[in-house]
Amino acid sequence: MARRFYGVGGFLPRFYPERLEEPYRLRKPARIGVGFMGDMFGWWNDEVEEESRIIDILEVVSKCPQHIFVFLTKNPRGLLPYKFPPNAWVGVSACNQEMLDQAAPIMDDVKAKVKWLSLEPLLGEINSLPPPWLPNWVVIGGQTGPGAVKPLSAWIEGVVGLYRLFAVPYWEKNNLASVLGRPLHQDIPLDIPKGEANLS
Repeated sequence: MARRFYGVGGFLPRFYPERLEEPYRLRKPARIGVGFMGDMFGWWNDEVEEESRIIDILEVVSKCPQHIFVFLTKNPRGLLPYKFPPNAWVGVSACNQEMLDQAAPIMDDVKAKVKWLSLEPLLGEINSLPPPWLPNWVVIGGQTGPGAVKPLSAWIEGVVGLYRLFAVPYWEKNNLASVLGRPLHQDIPLDIPKGEANLS
């Protein structure tokens, strides 16, 4: 629903209203990534204009309960003004303990049934789970691209161990295979449809 292109405006989200119709045309239940290439809830967005767009998107989400709509932001405070429909999975990105500590109390106040955590790229050790928030799902991944910093296997195993204590399902991304040297654990909660359409 939102795409990001590099050009005169740099890497900024762009909104395509015509794409709001696409979920209605999908014949089977799907998992739909919303704006993954541009942070809809980022602090750089024009507040009035972006709020109107987000409301339009959430209306589509509400009218398509057969789909799961997956949101992700680095700015969890941007999520607070909205009440997300039950079929919205609302996530926050954190790369280390400091970012997780800052995000957790904010995410606890986000009005969403399902809230998830993206530890991608994982750039440091996470040795504690900040209260009171416990995510419904965790995705762990490494940095990609030229000069990427690979996470230590101890960082990955450490964070996996923490969330396993609370039976939180987690997904290790494929780029961790060379680091871990073992089969990846890729667990998707049962109520997410198997079909996928990424509209980011």
